[in-house]
Amino acid sequence: MPGQRTSAEGETSPEPTTRPSTRPRALAPPEAPTARVGIDRIDRIDGIDGVDVFLADLDAAAVTVTGTPCERAPAPLGHSLQEWALARTDVLSAEERHRAARLRLPALAARWSAAHVLLRILLSARTGVRPQDLRFATGEHGKPRIDGCGPHPPSFSLSHTGPHVLLAVATGGVELGVDIESAIGVAAARDVAAALHPRERAELDALGDAALPTATARAWTRTEAALKALGTGLSRDPSIDYLGTGPQPAQPSWLGAHGLVSDLPAPPSAARVRAAICVLPAPGENP
Repeated sequence: MPGQRTSAEGETSPEPTTRPSTRPRALAPPEAPTARVGIDRIDRIDGIDGVDVFLADLDAAAVTVTGTPCERAPAPLGHSLQEWALARTDVLSAEERHRAARLRLPALAARWSAAHVLLRILLSARTGVRPQDLRFATGEHGKPRIDGCGPHPPSFSLSHTGPHVLLAVATGGVELGVDIESAIGVAAARDVAAALHPRERAELDALGDAALPTATARAWTRTEAALKALGTGLSRDPSIDYLGTGPQPAQPSWLGAHGLVSDLPAPPSAARVRAAICVLPAPGENP
């Protein structure tokens, strides 16, 4: 939410009001199986080919590790997923380790490192490249992408809040953005609302205190997911785009016929978070 992240990098789902009429062009994934590292997989978003969305609870026990390219043995039963991931930080680049070390609180550094270990493992399973050998480049506003892996490498997006890590990975030909946010109170919701589109602010002003936090979180997660998919992050004013505060996301005109903004469902263990995804055809793609 405002003040927390400024780059394009980095969380029963209502049906989106529009669906892509044609699937984005996709490359077949390699044969490497998808890592499951104790991650609860969110239901696949209907109507989007080649997009996998995962929600990880870093505090959950890492009871299964199957199909990952890691050489080490799984964490013993009862160890948290965060402990499992932090035992594998050697897959991170020197730049990633330095970035984690710059975070003010050790707990935040640990969660950031664990989230990026999981991202590398999932991307390794999709590309067949060892986690430590993956290389990344960034766009003008900081949106990361895989450097190499052919003309259409998998796209991805990462967001995390508290112990929850939201990751989306797609075959080439689309741009992704995801956002996940923890529950907020009324005062924080009013602060966030001030940054939103004027129509969204008007809708929120008409709500009572009981409904305000949830509606505000809907609008914010949709907005940030959309801006991450665009590649601008919060360098684009979040008050420009109307995504709506109600159960159904609005679909901005710049999404075109093949873009989509959707809320994401959360399992019971993450009932107090809100999450959204935006999927766009990549520039130059003709769905």
